[in-house]
Amino acid sequence: MGDLMVERLKAGYRLRHRWFLSMVEDLNDEEMAWQPTPTSHSIAWNLWHVARWADYLHAKIPQMAPSLARKLGPAQEVWKQEDLAAAWGLDGPVLGWGETGMEMDDRVAATLRLPGKERLMAYARRAFAAAEHAVDAIDDEEFRTVYKSPVEWEGESPISSYVISYLAHDEFHRGQIAAIRRAKDLPRVRR
Repeated sequence: MGDLMVERLKAGYRLRHRWFLSMVEDLNDEEMAWQPTPTSHSIAWNLWHVARWADYLHAKIPQMAPSLARKLGPAQEVWKQEDLAAAWGLDGPVLGWGETGMEMDDRVAATLRLPGKERLMAYARRAFAAAEHAVDAIDDEEFRTVYKSPVEWEGESPISSYVISYLAHDEFHRGQIAAIRRAKDLPRVRR
């Protein structure tokens, strides 16, 4: 990866977070929680899930290379630091792998009562800022560094592949939010 590509990847990662926040800023709590079907994920759930993955990535990046550990120091997820599952009255074990929503039963996700928009957005902003700080710390050489995750399903890939996979994941959920907005007959959000 050349320096220009690294900077574009970092900029794209930051931009996706701004888009997520702009997609929900005009909504009220009822619109955030609305589900098109009884087992659909809400806009709130999608935002929470993307924020959880950004939070997970920010805590993981310092573990990916010794140079990143030196630059960033140890990191802990905002979610865990603030014990948000308990603070929000959620049962951590039902929140899926790592309390991120991954592998969460759809019926459970559909009944999950997340906090109101302002609290959820405040968490998303903190998680996004932490993840962006960590991604911004990765230099060209580190993006090429192969990281073997102790989590079997994550496998072994260059650090850049991990960041790109998070971008792809974010885009999927951004599409989900756009589709839910249209199903609720809410206006399209322009970038």
